[in-house]
Amino acid sequence: MAKPYRIPDFRKMYPEASEEVIAVLRTTERKMQYQEYDLKTEHTVVDQESQTVCVIPSREDSYEQLLEQSAQFQEDADSVEEVVWKKLQHEHLQEALSDGQAAPTKLCNRAFRLPYRKI
Repeated sequence: MAKPYRIPDFRKMYPEASEEVIAVLRTTERKMQYQEYDLKTEHTVVDQESQTVCVIPSREDSYEQLLEQSAQFQEDADSVEEVVWKKLQHEHLQEALSDGQAAPTKLCNRAFRLPYRKI
């Protein structure tokens, strides 16, 4: 796509194509322009009667635009609850492994505090 809001002449590009194909190409080209430009730009509406200008913000913000606006993002690190839960599980597992004579099922049950059941 060369320029925004300019739909190429598909009849010249594909002279052997049928009208249905040309219509689909135009429709898809317009949809691509909408997704690439219209969603990402803000629109200005001027009301001549009331002499007001209304700015409609874009519907989609890029990562770079959010960084320019100093938007804060959540860290990818684990939450406090997840860290505590993993630490407790690790401690229980270490405690269960320290007793080397227990059977593997007992180890798992003790490590994860599962009730012991005989099958």
